[in-house]
Amino acid sequence: ERGGEILGHCYAHEWKERPAYRRTFENTVYLRHGLTSHGVGRRLMETLIDACRDVGCHALIACITTENEGSRRFHRALGFREVSHFSEVGYKLGRYLDVTDMELLLGQPE
Repeated sequence: ERGGEILGHCYAHEWKERPAYRRTFENTVYLRHGLTSHGVGRRLMETLIDACRDVGCHALIACITTENEGSRRFHRALGFREVSHFSEVGYKLGRYLDVTDMELLLGQPE
């Protein structure tokens, strides 16, 4: 927040509903237009990653449209690695989009 203005937000939720995946979350981060490369997203995500560790999360998954190289680069800088690629599974703005999943293992004990 800057002067009462919200600059961005992020959150994590269960990746899948089945009990076997209860320690895996999917994260999402949104920034106000024009605020990339100012450290806001990094601060938000570092706080989220710490909070996920605190509640026993073992793995975070980021589901990113493949053409969003900025988001993929951002997640790589946080330690995420690309683990899957799906063709045309997203649909936005009248077209199908490929999606890349990226993963960050948090190292929680079993």
